Amino acid sequence: MENKLLSFRMQLFASVIRAGSFTVAAEQLNLTKSGLSSILRLLSKNSVCS
Repeated sequence: MENKLLSFRMQLFASVIRAGSFTVAAEQLNLTKSGLSSILRLLSKNSVCS
């Protein structure tokens, strides 16, 4: 289950990179900017690289 969440968050992170901004990525993903930011904050918080 945790791996699926990590994979989902990584896909969202990649979407932001491809889109070039949180605003565009959020629109493409049908999310709010704050929702997308919250999800990615969890990715950063749980990252083994931090």
